[in-house]
Amino acid sequence: MSKIPFNSFADKNFCIIIPTYNNSQTLENILLGVIKYTDNVIVINDGSTDDTSDILKKFSRLPVINQKKNFGKGYALRTGLSMLLKEDLIMLLLLIRTDSIYPTIFRFF
Repeated sequence: MSKIPFNSFADKNFCIIIPTYNNSQTLENILLGVIKYTDNVIVINDGSTDDTSDILKKFSRLPVINQKKNFGKGYALRTGLSMLLKEDLIMLLLLIRTDSIYPTIFRFF
């Protein structure tokens, strides 16, 4: 899949954190949309009990943190942020909801 050539993304070191909980209906489209812009994505599977894990297996190149139970969105975000502290990143985008609208927001950067 080719990247969309946005200079504003290409010249910045950033990451997108996507917390998800039971979003198997929308997650695949979200990830397909986001990876058009960047591969710097971390997904936090917050104890999903639906087919979310199966969807995430299709994106094996993305780092995924699987939590055994649902701790809540705030905890999932903190988990992703703690992972980023180990990296050399200068910008962070958080996708707090995993519905189909989010990949379109990247057009505005």
